[in-house]
Amino acid sequence: MITPKSLTLAVLVLAAGAIGFLWRDAYRYPAQLKLQPADVAITSPDATEPVRMLLTGDIMLGRSVQTQWESRGTDFTFARIRPDFVGQDLIMGNLEGPILENAPHTPTGSTRFSFPSAAVGMLKSAGFSAVSLANNHSFDYGKAGYEETGQLLDRAGIGHFGHPLKIDTDQSAYQVRVRDNTVRLLAVNATFPSFSLAQATTTVAEMKSLMPTAYVVVLIHWGEEYQLQANQIQQNIAHALINAGADTVVGHHPHVVENIEVYRGRPIFYSLGNFIFDQYFATETQRGLLLKTEIYPMRAAYELVPVKINRSQPQVMGASTSSWQAASTSSQPASGSGGQAGQATSARTEFLEALAARSAPELHDQIISGRLELARFPR
Repeated sequence: MITPKSLTLAVLVLAAGAIGFLWRDAYRYPAQLKLQPADVAITSPDATEPVRMLLTGDIMLGRSVQTQWESRGTDFTFARIRPDFVGQDLIMGNLEGPILENAPHTPTGSTRFSFPSAAVGMLKSAGFSAVSLANNHSFDYGKAGYEETGQLLDRAGIGHFGHPLKIDTDQSAYQVRVRDNTVRLLAVNATFPSFSLAQATTTVAEMKSLMPTAYVVVLIHWGEEYQLQANQIQQNIAHALINAGADTVVGHHPHVVENIEVYRGRPIFYSLGNFIFDQYFATETQRGLLLKTEIYPMRAAYELVPVKINRSQPQVMGASTSSWQAASTSSQPASGSGGQAGQATSARTEFLEALAARSAPELHDQIISGRLELARFPR
């Protein structure tokens, strides 16, 4: 028999549980919710319009890259790629080093990176929403340099997440809402012995269980430098992350574009390669991949956008606009531009063909087309 006293007690228990759940969610993502007070509620008259997210490879803004933009102006670095950023709801990449107010210029050949505070303005002007700090260079100037980087990014309104030595939900996770869709990201560094796969998978599982409809992305620093094929350790980690609930896994660190795999209906982009770097010694280190993702309620589409890096300045291969943009417009090349355009298109085709050849055979045709489409909730 339900008495007034027992009913009151039940209401109190339910209320306490609801408060606890909300507190737990806010506790796990405090920085992100603070950085995005309106949950990035970008309005749109089209309820079916997808969330558009662009991910880049490694971003290194010091050493010879710094020499270039200091002599040519801070707009130089992103000048040729900026048009391809237009229309994206979220733009994120791996920031390969700390940003400091009094950053020393990194000498040629040194791998202890630091970037001047002007780099923050460059990222902001280019349209970056957030950057991952989970890599082997974020602590190049110690904990103080890592923390100063976060402070400078905070002032500019650029999100940041990920820690080089630990997986901490306060620092490693990032959450954003776009048109009533939730995207949750986790950044981890697997290049140090401190990496814990158990902690990573537990965190992914928690992120997914708190909101099963959220799209969960893991950005991971891992693998062997300059290897075009991911190793078995990377594959084991990726499969474990997807088993835990990740919708996609995106890698950095090898400085070259590695193979692509689909596991249990979820894509794994083992390495996007360099985005902005000064590794001029090989063709592969001067090529990268932009990953443009369109997230719909029941499916996700992935556009593979090859980029070439000319003296640390990235540009899309084949055209100044992405393949999807080009497909939506019909135009003829200007007089005298046919040969140049043909060479650019050929370079893009050769890049995608090589990527397809070292990726899962069942993805061959999709990779060559530059587009993958997968169900959000595969059976």
